[in-house]
Amino acid sequence: MKLKITPTIKVVSLLLFLGSTMSCFSQQKNKVTDSIIVKKVDSMSVLFGTLISKDFDAAEEMALAMLKYSDTHEYLTGKGMAYGSLGGLYSYKGNGGKSIAYFIKSVAVFDSIQNDRLASITNSNIGQLLIDQQQYEEARTYVKKAHDYSVKNNAKLLPNTYISLGFIDLKTNKPFEQVIANLNKGEEYAILKNDTLLLSYALRVQGSAYIEHDKDIPLAISKLKQAIKWIKKFSPNNHHSLGISYVHLGRAYWRAEDYKKALLYNDSSLVQYETLDYFKGLRLAYESRKDILASQGNYKEAFEAFKQYSKHNDSTFQKQRENQIARIKIEYETDQAIAEKETAEAQVKLTEALSKQNRNYFIGALLIAFLILLAAIFYIKRLKTRKKMEVITVELKETQKRLALEKQYRDSELKALKAQMNPHFIFNALNSIQEYIILNKKDLAGDYLGKFADLMRKYLKHSDSGTLSIQDEIESLEMYLDLESLRFEDTLEYSFKVSETINKEGLHIPTMLIQPYIENALKHGLLHRKTGRKLWVSFSKINDTTIECHIEDNGVGRKRAAEIKAQSIPMHNSFATKATENRLDLLNYGKEQKIGVQIIDLYKGDGTAKGTKILLHIPTIKTNI
Repeated sequence: MKLKITPTIKVVSLLLFLGSTMSCFSQQKNKVTDSIIVKKVDSMSVLFGTLISKDFDAAEEMALAMLKYSDTHEYLTGKGMAYGSLGGLYSYKGNGGKSIAYFIKSVAVFDSIQNDRLASITNSNIGQLLIDQQQYEEARTYVKKAHDYSVKNNAKLLPNTYISLGFIDLKTNKPFEQVIANLNKGEEYAILKNDTLLLSYALRVQGSAYIEHDKDIPLAISKLKQAIKWIKKFSPNNHHSLGISYVHLGRAYWRAEDYKKALLYNDSSLVQYETLDYFKGLRLAYESRKDILASQGNYKEAFEAFKQYSKHNDSTFQKQRENQIARIKIEYETDQAIAEKETAEAQVKLTEALSKQNRNYFIGALLIAFLILLAAIFYIKRLKTRKKMEVITVELKETQKRLALEKQYRDSELKALKAQMNPHFIFNALNSIQEYIILNKKDLAGDYLGKFADLMRKYLKHSDSGTLSIQDEIESLEMYLDLESLRFEDTLEYSFKVSETINKEGLHIPTMLIQPYIENALKHGLLHRKTGRKLWVSFSKINDTTIECHIEDNGVGRKRAAEIKAQSIPMHNSFATKATENRLDLLNYGKEQKIGVQIIDLYKGDGTAKGTKILLHIPTIKTNI
């Protein structure tokens, strides 16, 4: 059959090292094994190593034959070798769940005969597979066992264990200094052992750590380029290592705001992962591509990249679930086989005893057989119940991951909508500047353009955070109203009032929440009033978790504004009102405390309109100030 090499082959290199050194272990603890048995198992191991690169089915048959032969002759070292061979085989085939299950059985055998050296190598393999499945805390346990043994007895594994610990620390948000300390040690040992593949691995993870912690991006770029250089020189067909290195290099240039190079290296990563048909890598590449394109303002292509990311993210979750179920299934089948074997052995011993005993012991022997059978049935039933609970736990985790993905999708919709609101305001502002230029009001155009640039800088500063302080919101609104005052030719008066009980720096609210309502007050209420245009904005505290924002104008009122709009020729479709409603729906999605909006029409004593009042009830977020 044709072989398809998966990224988990980086793990199996250790397994092949394990198989090549088995012949020197011809003894088990406290028991000398027949040399014929040892030689036959060693021969099977060598033949397995030859077949695994040519024919998976034949290799599996050889590993199973090795397991059966070792089990029959009670040769535990051979049994551990057979389980390890099956673990390596399923790692080659991309079935991480079965691979881990067999490696764990291999470790159990080697631990039982106190063969720490082989147990440490197998522990390292398990840790690498769990890292590949993003089960980092469980991976740390196995890598730490391999590391502790390697420090004392097997320095050959030290580069891999230090790099693996550094990678796990990075993925579990450990301090930057701890991450880099382990990765630097991994790099030193890789150089000492002259292992260029592990050296490139160390450099790649170092680069990723600098990017994730936003530390020295030029150094991250240098390390990633060096890693790619080593891979191309010594392992040019290692599409997995090249793909992930290109992904991180693209993200490094994205952080450096060199979007052209960022997209170039992202394209290179996609080529490598498409060659490998590796959906986890494609998920990472499209996620990074989405961020780069969004930073360029290319939201259409960014959304297409996001759809590709979601597609491959679903495949990743499905594959992880299949691996976990496969692992549980093989453990269950093995445990069940052991229980059935123990029951059969007990029944055979019982039969032998019955043939030697007289009739007086027959009833007692039969009772013993019944108790053994009952115990076996109870044991198997208990195993089934436990494994069923484990499958339910896996499905629950899958549901939690799906809900987290839905939340990410909601957040992306919210960001896309917010990105649409900014162009709406920019369009109005540039129209005003154009009008001043056409009317040859160069001073006003220059003044307006300067204030517009200041406001854009402030918007960009807060665009990615999602929230900003009340003080920052007031400053942004004042700058916005300064611009609008120029449009109204200084006939607009406005004021801001903040209650003394409000911590303006310590309380945060969503960005771009209040501005659309002020814009509506200007556009639909005050624009149609020729003189005495006034706007009042105030903030008051309702309770410890909610503030109220009052926006009041003395415009012509909503009814008159609607009549004027009906009589005029529409120049373009209104966006702000619908966009604000959609944004509120997204902001309130899944929240216990929701943002409330109340619009009140104001009238004079004679019933004529005297303006509009808007009340916003806004849940706040406290920060440590």
